[in-house]
Amino acid sequence: MVSLLLIISFLLHAVTLYVLYQLFQQLESQKQHDNEELETLLLEFIQEIKHENERLHQLSSQQSKYHSMDGDHIDSAEVMQESSSAKTEQYLEDFDISDLLIPHEEVTELSELGKMLQLQEEGYATDEIARKLHRGKTEVELMLKLQHSNQNT
Repeated sequence: MVSLLLIISFLLHAVTLYVLYQLFQQLESQKQHDNEELETLLLEFIQEIKHENERLHQLSSQQSKYHSMDGDHIDSAEVMQESSSAKTEQYLEDFDISDLLIPHEEVTELSELGKMLQLQEEGYATDEIARKLHRGKTEVELMLKLQHSNQNT
């Protein structure tokens, strides 16, 4: 009788170890898949950043060629001043005085990710979200995509 119980116990232990091994293999496979997916996502964003940088470089070289063709010599200080004034004008266009007004009801502060998700739910495009939160477009896209991929798993 004892030997029968030992054999049953041994078989149950063997089945349990086999199931644990299968679960471990499945978990490792899922981790590898998630890592590959994250790596692919990050590589895509790096490529987008490279393309944006190349486009910006081409645009700046075209502007410098345009100004040099006119005979005007511009220096980097003038370019920076024009750039900062354009950014200031854009900020003033986006500025809303009602953002400064605090209602009498209790105000809860959202995290940056919460603000991004809320603006996305309101139908704003990624460019508009980035502009409103003073973040990079790629940063906003990355955070939103990572959040959506976390929700899907």
